[in-house]
Amino acid sequence: MEWFQDEKMVSKESWADIDFERSLLRHQRDLSIYRVLTSKERPASGEIRELVSLLKRLFTEERKAAEPIPKKIHQIWLGHNPPEDYKKWMESWKRLPGFTYHLWTDADIATFPLQNRALYEAADNPGAKSDIARYEILYREGGIYTDADTECFHPDKLTALCENLSFFAGIEPLCQALGIWIGNSIIGAQPLSPIMKRVVDALPADYPKQAKSPVYVTGPAYFSHQIKAMLREGGTPAGTVIFPTTVFYPHTKNEVLTAAKEQGVLQTPPETICAHYYGKSWHKMSINTLKRASNPSYPSFEKALQHSKREREAYKFLAHPLHREKEKHAERLTKLQDLYHRLGKAQASSSIPKIIHQIESVSFTPSALSYIASWMGMKGFSYRLWSKEELFAEIPGLRDIPNEKKMDFAKFSLLLRYGGIYAEANLFCYDEVFFDEITNRVGFFAGLEPLAEAKGLVISPLLIGAESGLPLLELALKRMKTEGVTGSKALSEAFFDEKDARYERVVFPPSFFYPFDRVDLEHLARANNTPTIPPECAALRAYYPAYKKRVIL
Repeated sequence: MEWFQDEKMVSKESWADIDFERSLLRHQRDLSIYRVLTSKERPASGEIRELVSLLKRLFTEERKAAEPIPKKIHQIWLGHNPPEDYKKWMESWKRLPGFTYHLWTDADIATFPLQNRALYEAADNPGAKSDIARYEILYREGGIYTDADTECFHPDKLTALCENLSFFAGIEPLCQALGIWIGNSIIGAQPLSPIMKRVVDALPADYPKQAKSPVYVTGPAYFSHQIKAMLREGGTPAGTVIFPTTVFYPHTKNEVLTAAKEQGVLQTPPETICAHYYGKSWHKMSINTLKRASNPSYPSFEKALQHSKREREAYKFLAHPLHREKEKHAERLTKLQDLYHRLGKAQASSSIPKIIHQIESVSFTPSALSYIASWMGMKGFSYRLWSKEELFAEIPGLRDIPNEKKMDFAKFSLLLRYGGIYAEANLFCYDEVFFDEITNRVGFFAGLEPLAEAKGLVISPLLIGAESGLPLLELALKRMKTEGVTGSKALSEAFFDEKDARYERVVFPPSFFYPFDRVDLEHLARANNTPTIPPECAALRAYYPAYKKRVIL
């Protein structure tokens, strides 16, 4: 497993010289999330800014603690023996000079006087059990707790932390946590630490109020909540430091998985003391996780168009002999079918720039932030989150467009100038390989809205890929300005009116990007059923109340 670290990247630079902001905002993706979280229009933006300011102040002020942290390393492993990968990482902690090492097993914890013994015994997830135990072990004995899927690089720096601090932890990557989360995978604390006492004492009261995932019940979300509350109250002892991201959490889970898959090298910053690899030996798949259908092959256009009962009924209605626009629908359907079936046969003659565009919204919910994070992390793609100020500066005449049409006008304008993929914030990237391949094959792609919802063959403007300078987008923008039509109507009419285009283009059936309409999801929610995602699905749309009101640019 030598792909994990490039030792040449690690220097003996002092941790005291770390730039807090640079470490916190590791990449453009982290900066984009931070900008969303601290947008002035967001109600909680002031709290986020205040918290970051407080954490930076703790980081830069005098750190000397009255009582040092004992030089003890605690790790926990419950159940069977650790896998070989874990043993390698655990060895990096066992050999630290001047430190004692204790691996806590089921038998050890069975005899340890846990204050929250009832919660520990009731927990059915090893991760939750480990969380409960680590807090109490640190409170009673002090030392450093670290997960088994972490690796230590600099024992000398750990020694300095123990000799100067009373408590330390680190901030997880913003683009992964989608907020300021203080990780609980690496914690240092003196015995009887008031911070650890609060974490231990508050657990029974908070436990039944939280969601079922260990992350929220006992893990980093719970841990962060207690520490942030104590920081705001001013009750932390001297020598408390919450380190910025790259000290303990230099990589996201996706970055680690990509390196493992490709046998690549993770470029670790010089300030990294130890790193977390997100092994998740305790993780269980949620019963609410969406299921993917087993058939891996792409369907015919007709099958994908009629992939559900509601879509089949809507299709029959459009094809009915008495439908007033039957001939127009038939002509357009033939064009869509021809382009779709030609896609796999034609030589690639076009390509779309590998950049993802999204537009900042004051209606971003925590769920929406997780959706935009799925686009930020796409391998091989750059990412741009546009603010309204940037859009007004970039797009002449945008202020004159009616509010309800500004978003579509802006996205068409961005793609016309820069090319790339525009993805609405309520879309989740479900298959990034699909987008990597399709951008190499065509000069334009989009998807049909669900027939039952659109009542016709309507091209959705929520997810579009395009070369820069496409006449199709110029025509759509012109129609929006001169005719005052919506973005979906302007895009649809421009696409179907275009003749003899010299680039490959395709509009995918609804099952690729919009497999469920609003009614489908409401029925599933009421029945408490889990929807099955079609095998061809590459993106998923969610319906949240926050999106009912369009963003006013």
